[in-house]
Amino acid sequence: MSRLILHRAFGSPPARAVLMLTDMLGLKPEIKEVNILLEEHRTPEFKKMNPMCTVPVLQDGDFVLSESHAIMKYIADTYGGDKRELLHPREGRTRAVLDQCLFFDAGVFFATLLSVARDTFSGSISAPTAAQVQNIEASYTVLEAYLQQRRYIAAEHLTIADLSAGSTANAIQVMHKLNTDKFPRTADWMSRLQEEEQFKTIMAPGAAFFAKLMTKGWENNKLKNKQSNVFVCDVNMAPILYKLDGSPPACAVRMLANIIGLELELKDLNWATLEHKSPEYVKLNPLGTLPVLQDGDTVLSDSHAIMIYLLSKYGGPESLYPTDLNDRARVHQALFFDTGIFFIRLKVVAIPTLFDGLPGPTPKHLADIEEAYSFVEAYLNKHTYIAGDHLTIADLSLGASAAGMQAMLPLDKDKYPRTAEWLSKLRQEPFFNVAQQGADILTKTVQFFWQKNSQKYIKMAPILYKTEHSPPANVVRMLADIIGLPLELKEIDFLGMEHKSPEYLKLNPIGAFPTLIDGDFVLSDSHAIVKYLLTKYGGDKAETLYPSDLRTRALVDQALFFDAGVLFVRIKHVALPTIFEGLPGPLEKTIKEIDSGYSVLEAYLQKRKYVAADHLTIADLSLGATVLSLQSSLALDAKKYPRTFDWLSRLEKESFFQKYAVPGGKALGEVLQTYWEQNKKK
Repeated sequence: MSRLILHRAFGSPPARAVLMLTDMLGLKPEIKEVNILLEEHRTPEFKKMNPMCTVPVLQDGDFVLSESHAIMKYIADTYGGDKRELLHPREGRTRAVLDQCLFFDAGVFFATLLSVARDTFSGSISAPTAAQVQNIEASYTVLEAYLQQRRYIAAEHLTIADLSAGSTANAIQVMHKLNTDKFPRTADWMSRLQEEEQFKTIMAPGAAFFAKLMTKGWENNKLKNKQSNVFVCDVNMAPILYKLDGSPPACAVRMLANIIGLELELKDLNWATLEHKSPEYVKLNPLGTLPVLQDGDTVLSDSHAIMIYLLSKYGGPESLYPTDLNDRARVHQALFFDTGIFFIRLKVVAIPTLFDGLPGPTPKHLADIEEAYSFVEAYLNKHTYIAGDHLTIADLSLGASAAGMQAMLPLDKDKYPRTAEWLSKLRQEPFFNVAQQGADILTKTVQFFWQKNSQKYIKMAPILYKTEHSPPANVVRMLADIIGLPLELKEIDFLGMEHKSPEYLKLNPIGAFPTLIDGDFVLSDSHAIVKYLLTKYGGDKAETLYPSDLRTRALVDQALFFDAGVLFVRIKHVALPTIFEGLPGPLEKTIKEIDSGYSVLEAYLQKRKYVAADHLTIADLSLGATVLSLQSSLALDAKKYPRTFDWLSRLEKESFFQKYAVPGGKALGEVLQTYWEQNKKK
């Protein structure tokens, strides 16, 4: 036997599941600890092994495998010995149910745990959100349904599915404890698992460590914040597939059926009426997802498990699901990647688009999809297809997902040439017409809803009263651009004194601008407005732009108050007398005050790259817009204030600065210059 090396993080539930299996089989892999907090999983060396940058990773000689579920299937098949049939049964239906459970753990149960952990370690939550608790409860409900028919989740005995889901279930207790009265079968199942030797020696210490990490993270974040009858079929009939034409997973199953010559009875679900959430359908599939296959008295959900089952029962080319252990392990790895990462990144755009009014993919969505494309490109570095040099069911699954993903973000052929070539080859196959037609339907559907949702979104957009020349108004517009927030803009006639009209003074008694109206809420002062908008609409950008860390936030506030009370006042001391009192140019006293303001900025920038942190914050937006607009009164001396000059130059290259602050500052300078020339003649 070659030397087994397992790269793991001690607190990782998937890594513990693999370790429990190796212990059951008497294997002693060499353990290499990966420090996630130090981002060792993102080093170039680790990325060569696993482009997804996740743990665990298994090395078996020159064979490298990532994703815990694929690893366990490989280990059980390769080293299982007389325990193989119990832990990873070969019988068709049992294996299919087991795969279904593994995909549920990868794509739903552990994904729910991961979302809480990531939000915690990113500092954005100090406890699971209501939505996350709801998702955990939904996962418990699925487990309870699985355990209605059998003692363990996939069979009457322990399998690797119990190791995976049990590992997740133990770790997730720190986030939301299981209600034993509500989920008695799940509670009994967990109790029995905890009596197993491996759960005592491997799971318990790791789960305790994970719980401490989570609890400490929440404490730190709190501190920072302070500071069925419709679905019956005849067993002699063709298998029934409940599907949607635009569903990539359903298309993958249909493509396989096409390849192996299997007739399916297709039943469309009406997603608009939430038929997939009806009591009848949920009896078939507690997840309420599609597709679902009903073959006689066998019911399976999850497209990946369905495809493996259909091939096992009805046959087909061996190449689609190779028997060679290494080849099959690569197929499993790719299938779990599709269910746990790739397809999820399509789903998190599509579902909110259809049901929650999402007007289009967010910048984070697009970045996540780009990353997913890069993972596929990495898989294709070594092979012409995803899991080898010939077509497998992994290509059907990922190909259907990739075709559907084009609706969200078209593939850049120059950036991902191997992926583009692979997808092009698939599109030339006759069976792939199903996936392409489905992708076309999905594209038309989401585009229709994006247009519809955008109209709703614009109608509900906050209203901003502004002038093009106003640095504070341009600060608000820059922030809105960064966070992707549409604003309804209303121009104020400054020279016509509209800002002093009775109607405007009711909104803003100061008679200044900008003023924001968000529903029935009215707010003035750009600094207050950007904080409010970040809090309400900033999403994952809020923490960077206005950090919750007490010291950093204090430095941001310090800079904002400096802008409001000192530096921006210098603009007013020049602009208002120029326009309304005939001032022919900046006074010497004002020029000295502006220069003094520049010296304060230079001091701020002695210790850090930006005025309040080593990254951009709202303080840079406010002060940057002000300094840019002061250039017509006193140009910044690059030799005297080199750090300030470099900082401003960097800001001017940002797209949001080029859209608003740069033209706004130039326009203000031109207005002042015109008035100075006129006033000098007077």
